[in-house]
Amino acid sequence: MIDTILKIQDISMIIDEKIILSNCNLKLKKGEILGLIGPSGCGKTTLLKIACGLIQPTEGEIVVDGKIQIWTKNPFPNITYLFQSPVLFPHLNVIENVRLGVDKNLAKKDQIITAMNSLEFTNIQHLAERNVNNLSGGEAQRVAFARAHAQQNDLMLLDEPFASVDQEQKMNLALEFKQWIRSLKKSAIFVTHDEQEVYAVSDRIMRWSEIQKSQ
Repeated sequence: MIDTILKIQDISMIIDEKIILSNCNLKLKKGEILGLIGPSGCGKTTLLKIACGLIQPTEGEIVVDGKIQIWTKNPFPNITYLFQSPVLFPHLNVIENVRLGVDKNLAKKDQIITAMNSLEFTNIQHLAERNVNNLSGGEAQRVAFARAHAQQNDLMLLDEPFASVDQEQKMNLALEFKQWIRSLKKSAIFVTHDEQEVYAVSDRIMRWSEIQKSQ
């Protein structure tokens, strides 16, 4: 039985003769929340985008659930990626934004039920009909989490997801996120440069110097 859901193997990235990443290696166990901490600009976001298939590296492999991933024009399947700021569509209300994460093969009625279940899971069902332009930073981040929940993927990659909220909301969201991941039995990499945040969320912590062996 494979107990590792994600392997980042010997990933290097060179852009315009500049070394962005050099020989990066990481393993994530199933059911684990791994905190990856490093300074701004070190390459954390680039590594996450490579891990989910958004960017093809110069060298190296990404292995998900024992399978080597092939880069195409689409992200790798079964991985949810959350950006630093919630990516919400202003012409859609909250539940419509969450529906974007639901399986499109479901009937419309079932899509709505699934989206509402995700809003209830993140405790924002009362915001279902609200225009996303009228949300606070914390509420917008919860909508992004609800959409991630609706995708029902086993692996989540989070790129400083609480950067857009104040410190008090940040810690509340961090603790809620950990409870959510635990209850869902998912695996996650949580990227940040905030020491307090990474210790609140993570089962295990890796520093950037452990990921990238050489520059």
